[in-house]
Amino acid sequence: MTTFDPDTQQAFFLPSAVRNRLGELESDPLFVGLAFELLLRKQAHRQFAAVPHSYIRRAYGRRVHEAMKELCEYGFVQRRPYLAPTSESVNWNWANGYITSKEKAAIENGEREGRCYSYKIDEHWMERSEWVVHKVKKSDVHGNTWNRVFDTFKAEWDAEIEADESIISALNGVEDPDWRVLSLVNHRLTYNWQGDTIGRRYTTFNTMKSEYRQYFRVGGERLVELDLSSSVFYHLFATLHSVRDAITNAHGYFSYGALRFFACEAKKRDSSLRAAADRTHHYYDGTKKSTDYRYNGYIDLSPFIDAATDRSDTDFYELLAEYMSDIYEHPTRELAKTQANCWVNQDDYVTYERGGETKTNWKRHHLQRKITTFQHKGSGIDTTFRPMEADGVNLMEEEARMMLGKVQPEVEDRLGTTALTCHDALYVPASKAKDAKRVMKEVYNDEYGVAPDIAVEA
Repeated sequence: MTTFDPDTQQAFFLPSAVRNRLGELESDPLFVGLAFELLLRKQAHRQFAAVPHSYIRRAYGRRVHEAMKELCEYGFVQRRPYLAPTSESVNWNWANGYITSKEKAAIENGEREGRCYSYKIDEHWMERSEWVVHKVKKSDVHGNTWNRVFDTFKAEWDAEIEADESIISALNGVEDPDWRVLSLVNHRLTYNWQGDTIGRRYTTFNTMKSEYRQYFRVGGERLVELDLSSSVFYHLFATLHSVRDAITNAHGYFSYGALRFFACEAKKRDSSLRAAADRTHHYYDGTKKSTDYRYNGYIDLSPFIDAATDRSDTDFYELLAEYMSDIYEHPTRELAKTQANCWVNQDDYVTYERGGETKTNWKRHHLQRKITTFQHKGSGIDTTFRPMEADGVNLMEEEARMMLGKVQPEVEDRLGTTALTCHDALYVPASKAKDAKRVMKEVYNDEYGVAPDIAVEA
């Protein structure tokens, strides 16, 4: 397949009506394309989006601002004055240099709108158009103009990734244009955001729709996805397994009191799953173990640990569905997955089945207690297992800690290849997939003593 070369061409989403009338516009097609890219980034195809003049000029340049005004004059884009509704919005624009201190004061005093308009792609033209991908060639643009425009876009996330030319035809006619896909195709406006994101890394590649990832290549090879099955629950049960020597009895059953202690520790502010496990290990190791077991009973978690890892052929959600059989008329894997995710995220609703239909109840009731109740037959004691309430945020932080801090670097170092993360999955060139899966299992096994089940998807 032919590779799209972003050094000699750039691709932009345009409504077909605009593409058909590019010859009538004074603005160069390059700047019209960049103007629509900005509008799509701001979701202006769905609603009015506020964009300060200075932002357009600073981020995209004067000629893109002029193209935006011309699109408004032709009626392709609607524009109306916008007054920043909150002090946070005004302060953000001022702190980032998009409005001056004088403009900030004028807005706060209600004297002006601060040279800011809100834009929206006109619905009339959208109804008569479809989204098409328009390519602008470097040979059709003055060399200095091309270099000056695209030298301003620096990728924060650098990877040797290319796109097939066939992605252009796949994007033609889509109902919901995803600007991030073309950003990566064009090798610009990519980003690597790892701020207040529970440790996860958000890039252009992993925030686009999954159906488009098949068109990207590394080193000319198609990418293969290595996906951890029931990842969040793997990290929960694998973490518990890693400290089981301190919180199990001679039969391998887990202390219910220790599990409750673990859940409470994990929910503490500024805590983590790993830290909670270490504190639980320290607290229960030794004399406290025998005392705790005397009063709190035991729980056999081996079936759940096995199902959440590669120790069993039973899928974790299928196992959970079996425990739901006396509550649901027709428990399925998908229903169990939905319930489990509500459970671990501590949502305020649960799903249930009545009359053969799945319904939603916005209040917690006995269903959660019923599903989380497991009985150790030998003890005759019913206990409620709730370490899943260790907070889904901490579970995803543990997932990110392993994937970004250990798994991805180890795969890249040992195999000498680029590996792209997508939260609980890793994308590698097809020729490296088998070895990458082996390395991933080794890294997880070294950390927890058990490895996850990893699905390979082309």
